[in-house]
Amino acid sequence: LRAGLVATKRAGWAHVICTPGNDPRASLRRAVISELEGDSEALRELAVGDEEATVSAVNRWGQHSEHSLILVDQFEELFTLNTFDEQQKFAVLLVRLVLEANVFVLVSMRDDFLFHCHQHERLRPVLSDLTMLGPPEGAALRRALVQPATTCGYRFEDDELVDEMLAEVEGERGALPLLAFAAARLWEKRDRDSGLLTRQAYHDIGGVGGALARHAEATIDRIGTDHIAIVRELFRNLVTAEGTRAVREWNELLSIFSDSRSESPAAVLGSLIDARLLTSYEIREEDREPTRRVEIIHESLLANWPRLIRWQTQDADAAQLRDQLRQAASTWDEQGRTDDTLWTGSAHREFSVWREGYPGGLTELEEAFAAAMTAHSKRRRRRRRIAVAAAFIVLLTVLGIVGVSRQQAIAEANRAEASKLLALAQVQLEKGATEALAYATASLELADTEEARNFAMKALWHAPPAFVLAGAGMSGRWPSFSPDGTWLAAEGHDDEVLVWPENGGEPLRLPGHSVYPAGRAGWTAPGLLVTGNGSDHVQVWSMPEGRLVRTIDFSSPTLMQVGETHLLAEVGATVLEGEPRVLELRRWKLPDGQAEDLGSIDWTALGATNSRFDPSGRGWIFARGDTVYYRPLPLRDDEPGLVIGRHDNDAAVLTPRAGEPDRVWSQDMVTGERRCW
Repeated sequence: LRAGLVATKRAGWAHVICTPGNDPRASLRRAVISELEGDSEALRELAVGDEEATVSAVNRWGQHSEHSLILVDQFEELFTLNTFDEQQKFAVLLVRLVLEANVFVLVSMRDDFLFHCHQHERLRPVLSDLTMLGPPEGAALRRALVQPATTCGYRFEDDELVDEMLAEVEGERGALPLLAFAAARLWEKRDRDSGLLTRQAYHDIGGVGGALARHAEATIDRIGTDHIAIVRELFRNLVTAEGTRAVREWNELLSIFSDSRSESPAAVLGSLIDARLLTSYEIREEDREPTRRVEIIHESLLANWPRLIRWQTQDADAAQLRDQLRQAASTWDEQGRTDDTLWTGSAHREFSVWREGYPGGLTELEEAFAAAMTAHSKRRRRRRRIAVAAAFIVLLTVLGIVGVSRQQAIAEANRAEASKLLALAQVQLEKGATEALAYATASLELADTEEARNFAMKALWHAPPAFVLAGAGMSGRWPSFSPDGTWLAAEGHDDEVLVWPENGGEPLRLPGHSVYPAGRAGWTAPGLLVTGNGSDHVQVWSMPEGRLVRTIDFSSPTLMQVGETHLLAEVGATVLEGEPRVLELRRWKLPDGQAEDLGSIDWTALGATNSRFDPSGRGWIFARGDTVYYRPLPLRDDEPGLVIGRHDNDAAVLTPRAGEPDRVWSQDMVTGERRCW
């Protein structure tokens, strides 16, 4: 195409090339200005900026040559980056240039956007005189690949390498851009000594198809995975819903990250531009300050970078509405930000639902448009509420009269039901104060009477009511009260220990426990809670804050017992049947005391049934046959066990009770009789 333009210029033709962008009329004026060197009158006309001035200036420009041609390249940008109203205005301007300025207008566009021309009457001639330009193929594509290297004194290592590159893009719509990028990467790795573009270098860049993707992925790696979200957001705003490139102003693009306090978005954007994945350029419009714009370097990136394709697929549902929002916000801003251009009704509701699920950010203008929509919607709802409230006041006045008589009937029925509940409460008092108080409370909720109040006080004096932990996860757990009765801990077949305060509020959840075997929580006098099954380790928690202060690991299976101030343990408590069984008795001063060896004992030789520690940690109690024995700690071989008492049958030592450091409980294993010594 550009070679043809060169030929027309040699034949005396003047030509101007422009792309629509997101302001096509301004783009056309800028292109003409670049050709008007020395024509001050035409420049002054173009500075006005309206269509009349543009037509007049183009007419003056065209008179300098025998024939004049305006080429509008990438014409699809008119439809992807502009509102329908702007499309109409630009179409009218193009027709006027042909009819009034006596110039030829040539548009080039992707064939999949031709159907958009049907929507504009002035663009119908485009459809009647088409020249289809297919991608270069065969020998033409081979020349495009080989000849630039030959001109620079280089050649490909062999013809098979050229054939392989051409075969890789055969049938591809963007064959030439893909080859161009791969050739550029191959040129960077050329062998200067031999003047060759080698096959090894071709493999290193990943071939034609992989060169672009590898370069993009390598750029992402350099930027860092911490910034992938920023990269995705940038590309999300540089691609339209139709999968084409979008042009964005630099500041507008970065305004999406207005909540970010770091300089990362600008740095990431600069890195993408340096890597040639994006391009940045400045545009000067008449007497305004130049604006910096950003776009994707080439559309082939949209179709050949797997990561970007995946992002577009994931954002497909949200992209269409995002484009509509961008155009609506631009129209709203151009028309003075009036309320009549805001989305209302179902359009605003659809936007609200979309915004909740949209993962990306909005530009400063789009955020302002969204805020204006929300404020406008609130005002409309407020006006509707005022109107509805006025109607309801009249209605409520009528209903109030009817309601008074109805309330009187309901109150009488409630008093009768309250009397029945109070009678049930009086019957239940001897069975249980909790049930009686529940009935009395229900009676008070229906009718607040002095009789029900007095009975409720009577139930409270009779006995304190129970607090039921209904549905609180008590199944399969063993409860244990703290010595002062202000906490209740429950441990069992679960990875959490639950600890309730005395007011019945939400329990503390202490994590990090074995599900099997189940443990049993224990309390010490200073307000420490010990949890764990003892087979591996136990944990010590400080109450009431529920803070982990210590973990005690055991070297082998252990039976542990919590004393008043110590953790007591029988290490080596379980062994395989038939093996010697030696118990090592240990004691830890809580919360931070070191392990203290209390001696060991040959359990097999002792012939004991079971054993427990004295809560004070000063003695060890065991049962053998029908007799209960006591031995002071630490154990000494020369000190025999003290006989505490005997049962009629085999006995077992029970876990000592809290607050009874000088008492021992045992149980007859046959009759179940318990004795206190």
